[in-house]
Amino acid sequence: MDVLLKQRPSILPGFIVIAAVSVAAANHHAVVIHDPWIQEAPPSAEVLAAYMILKNTSDETLTVTSASSPAFERMEIHKSEIHEGMARMVHVENLAIPQHGQVEFKPGGYHFMLMGRKQPLRAGDKVDLTLTFSNGTELATTAEVRKNMGHGAMDHSKHSMEQPMKQSVMEDAQTQ
Repeated sequence: MDVLLKQRPSILPGFIVIAAVSVAAANHHAVVIHDPWIQEAPPSAEVLAAYMILKNTSDETLTVTSASSPAFERMEIHKSEIHEGMARMVHVENLAIPQHGQVEFKPGGYHFMLMGRKQPLRAGDKVDLTLTFSNGTELATTAEVRKNMGHGAMDHSKHSMEQPMKQSVMEDAQTQ
């Protein structure tokens, strides 16, 4: 009996370490954001676009359900596509990031539409962005405003807050 009592105290710290590691792992976000940036637009433009790469390092599909920024009134996921020979942007309600996969937000493809700019932004400025996932977690990042990179980006400067895109689609990110 004495031997068992002497061994129990040494087991307890092991359980505490395992519990602490489990809590830390649960709090670690499984999505990694690479190279977040916003395309610079003319000072009169109310609408801009943000780009980045989202990498899912987990064993399950994760879904972006919303996004926000204190620098804009509204932030939505959009996808540029060609439909019947015409380029258009489609609002995407939710975007799944496959397990161990990635989704690239880039000019001419997925992007975050930033609407209702609260102050002028110039190349070099930094903008805070927050992504929200279907499991309730949030992931914050800071995007740098960059000059037009010339990679087939759509011009968002003519868009207005009064005429938002009404069409909504569910996208399968595995095609990216």
